[in-house]
Amino acid sequence: MLIKLLSFALFLSLNYFCCDYLSAQENPIQRDSINRVDSLGKKHGYWIEYLKPNLKITRKKEKALYYRFVRYSHGIRFDYPIVRESGIIFKVVADTLFDCTKNIRELDGTFKLYVKKGRILARECYFRLGMLIYQIDYLDDEITETHLEQTYKNIPFSYKQTVFSTSGELIREYYIVLENLKWRRVNVTSQSQNTEP
Repeated sequence: MLIKLLSFALFLSLNYFCCDYLSAQENPIQRDSINRVDSLGKKHGYWIEYLKPNLKITRKKEKALYYRFVRYSHGIRFDYPIVRESGIIFKVVADTLFDCTKNIRELDGTFKLYVKKGRILARECYFRLGMLIYQIDYLDDEITETHLEQTYKNIPFSYKQTVFSTSGELIREYYIVLENLKWRRVNVTSQSQNTEP
């Protein structure tokens, strides 16, 4: 009986420490600067996006299991939805810490999306403090890595993409850059510029 009580007390103290630690982690996003609009009424800065258990976007908070932060620049979304394909059913496998201080969990850790009844890996997403930082897309004959923290010449709305063959051979490498409300692509090897990613 004493061992059971001590085990339970240890479990409670670890659970309390875990909750305290998770709530104490600092998110770089200022809470009073979320969901703001610019002078023209367009989304600007970080916005909260609610997600269902299958990581599809929902506008209804009561249907959400997760939330994440999405960046906007004068109405233009910086990254894309995690699940953007319609008609495809993904099986989602999460390797994430449980945030016991909230009902809706902030995306943190690795999320893998499988297709064909959970047999084929289609996408891996890596989140830190609710923000997508890295993503891998597995296509039929290519693997695309998106590095959202690697910017082009310190331009805040830019990220790097690298495309490999399934055998690991580098096919192309480039940056996607948003400047003056227009997207352009900058190839890494030649540093040439193309509009529209």
